[in-house]
Amino acid sequence: MLQHKTKRNAFKTLVHKLATAGCIGSILTGSLFIGSTAAQASVTSTVLDELAGFQSVTWTNDTVLVSGTHGSVYLSHDNGKNFNRLNLPMGTEALQFRDNQWFEDGHIVVMSAGEGEQSRLYYSASKGNDWQLVKQGEHEHVFFDCMSFTRGGEGWLYGDSDDEGLYILHTQNAGKDWSRKALPFNAAPSEGGFASSGTCITANETLVAAGTGNSGKPALLLKKGQQDWQRISSLFEGGEAAGMFSLQVSENTLYAFGGSLKHEQPATAFTFDLTESVWQALPTPPLKGAIYGSALYFSASHNAIPSILISNPQGVFALSPKTKQWQKVSESNIWSLACKADEGCIGVGKGGVVEKYSHELLSVGQ
Repeated sequence: MLQHKTKRNAFKTLVHKLATAGCIGSILTGSLFIGSTAAQASVTSTVLDELAGFQSVTWTNDTVLVSGTHGSVYLSHDNGKNFNRLNLPMGTEALQFRDNQWFEDGHIVVMSAGEGEQSRLYYSASKGNDWQLVKQGEHEHVFFDCMSFTRGGEGWLYGDSDDEGLYILHTQNAGKDWSRKALPFNAAPSEGGFASSGTCITANETLVAAGTGNSGKPALLLKKGQQDWQRISSLFEGGEAAGMFSLQVSENTLYAFGGSLKHEQPATAFTFDLTESVWQALPTPPLKGAIYGSALYFSASHNAIPSILISNPQGVFALSPKTKQWQKVSESNIWSLACKADEGCIGVGKGGVVEKYSHELLSVGQ
């Protein structure tokens, strides 16, 4: 219980430290150098809400959904060029919406994180015009961390463990109805996920994977197809506020990122071969502490091998398939990332900032 509170309070402290910057609606463009190549006007920065700390972004077709503190949820239908704030029900103004999902038919799910009843799931079948509270923390020990959906609407939510064990919710109708799933192994004391970017669980049509932390031995929770859940040991450092923070998957490779909130050592990044069940270290990230958010960027020239993006309050870095060296993309305090193939990536974070990283910038070195 003490460790649970310590981990949660660490993130609450970080949220409260999100300083305001810039003016609402301000736009800045610039260029960054990667190697010897200049990517002109490759980063566009917009401040949507200087009082909010954005903690999650998802990008589906042309639609970008951004959410965070102070009950903030913003929607764009033009790949992040223009945003409108969505009005959620009364009583949500103080919630931290740390994950979200837009579906092609206009359904939306947003997840707030917090102790007990502060953990909630709101569902809209009307593109955000009307909302329904479909799930709320059943008791004070519940803490929602992240969720992930397939294109078909099957979804999984991962939360901190409680007296019943590891906390996994499942939906088969795009987030309208949820049920808890029992796992065939016990949780370590205070074991759970990290609600830093909405990416501590990832799912597609063939597998679901979640990363644990805040325990002696962080583990990968893996479910393949109709098989039962497996618990796989990892190479991540254990301990309070340490473990796996963010996961991505492509083909037979799982990408895992994390570290510790308790020290200033370099963050950690690994791949896990889903066929051979082998961990392999990626080049040491230039970010210290823990990686909060991650994303994979695909381009037509290297469709099978993505560039990897990672972020935390120290900035955003990318690892291209060819250079195999981390390159700085942004110095902004970015918590969450999302990408669209051949379009670019978006990062969101401190002071209500939304940054767009162009295809030209991310293609250098591919």
